[in-house]
Amino acid sequence: MEPEKKTIVHVTKHFYPVWGGLERFIHGLITHLPEFNHRVICYNDDLSGNRNTLPAYFCFEGIEIYRIPCFKAAWFHSGFLKPDLLRTADLVHVHNMDLLLDLVLGVLAFQNGKIPVVTSTHGLVFHHSEGRAIKSAYLSLASKIRNKHISLVLATGKQDYDYLKMVVGKCPMNLFPNPLNIPEARLFPEKSQATGVLFISRLQASKRIDLVLEIFARLKGKGFSGPLTLILSGNDLDVNIFLRSHRKFISEINPEILINIDEEQKWRILADRKVFLNPSSWEGFGYSIFEALISNCITLVSPGVFSNFADYGFKNLHTVRQFDDTLSVAEKIMELCSNTFHPQSADEFRQSAITWKQAAHSISAWYSNLLQA
Repeated sequence: MEPEKKTIVHVTKHFYPVWGGLERFIHGLITHLPEFNHRVICYNDDLSGNRNTLPAYFCFEGIEIYRIPCFKAAWFHSGFLKPDLLRTADLVHVHNMDLLLDLVLGVLAFQNGKIPVVTSTHGLVFHHSEGRAIKSAYLSLASKIRNKHISLVLATGKQDYDYLKMVVGKCPMNLFPNPLNIPEARLFPEKSQATGVLFISRLQASKRIDLVLEIFARLKGKGFSGPLTLILSGNDLDVNIFLRSHRKFISEINPEILINIDEEQKWRILADRKVFLNPSSWEGFGYSIFEALISNCITLVSPGVFSNFADYGFKNLHTVRQFDDTLSVAEKIMELCSNTFHPQSADEFRQSAITWKQAAHSISAWYSNLLQA
């Protein structure tokens, strides 16, 4: 008779139909750890204005999803987490390190027994650039209170890891970059005919789409050939706001704007574009950056984000100290495009890649150790 499976309850702000890097991480984790039962608790919010109107219970690819009523005002986002949703858990994994984590720890404080809590960083509280000083103070204070209640912190990128080493004290922490599932056919395509610039992101101000538009305008002024393609995810309201806010640059440079496209089209465009830009100052990891790197795009990121990928040895990874200096960035892109680039091979990548097939063993062992403690 097989032993009864332990239940892992994953708590996150969003899950399907929201489908960004964080949601892909959770989906990959669940589907690669079948030795556990998995459930997901998330806010009843699909980021498209349908807050608290979606079904309270939903099953997606065999994953049970429980949506809880939520309230959102500007950066403040909280929900009404019922204790009975956590009572079935043998271990709780919170995919967030802001108020959602505090909410879960508060509810668990009144539970009978000690339920291990794992938390993943996913960019900490710095995905949005506003209020950096206040957020730093909050994270420092919260870490001092949380430490004894958290069993393990999984830093999803080196940028998060280095910051937390300064503030979390003795709380156990491991570096666990977001694993990928990459079809062999996608690895390092031939790029001799590649052209243009690509940007992939959710529609949010912290991703600095404005800088991408300005940099491309500078490039056109220097004779750069090829289109600018923006692959964006968001709802109709976000799209309209974006178009109005940037109508000057959009009319001037005429970018190709694609909204919520499928994976097949995304990979085709990654293979066709020569340069990939990500001016964001903070990324928990950055799926789109990794996808650009394995697509042999010349990839430019900020210094902090660079640390998430530096150890992989990509020859096409470059950093820009100040993306705001758009003229210097354009000049650097022109220089990189004029140099001979010898792309990395798929065989080299296999030696250093983090895929779910490899990473699932690590997180399964961490879960099991905590459940046996």
